[in-house]
Amino acid sequence: MFWNKYKSFIFILLATYLISVPAGFITSNNVLSWYADITRPSFSPPNWVFGPVWSFLYAIMSVAVWNVWNNTKEINKSLGIKILSIYFIHLLVGASWSFVFFWFAPNIVRCCCDCDDYFFYSLSNEIVLADI
Repeated sequence: MFWNKYKSFIFILLATYLISVPAGFITSNNVLSWYADITRPSFSPPNWVFGPVWSFLYAIMSVAVWNVWNNTKEINKSLGIKILSIYFIHLLVGASWSFVFFWFAPNIVRCCCDCDDYFFYSLSNEIVLADI
């Protein structure tokens, strides 16, 4: 009986953390590079706070969605499945933010800056050559 009741909780908890692990690696690998150099507001928390806070948030989110699942699966199983689907889509979208912000964004900015530098270099050479 105990195993049947908490099997879904263990699944939800493991799935929640497995979805977030790749985003955590991307964040931790890039937080010391360009992110350390940006100007942040004075009220910005230190970097070490984010790991424990996100771990705690994922744990209580898992408990919350598990409670909703347990309360709806007997009454309306299709509603419970929809809620679980929305929850996991939400996790995937949230995890993708780390990829966008910490990996894609700096590479896109770097590419755009290189293109702008080339454009302005070419433009300045044309202006200088036109004056000669």
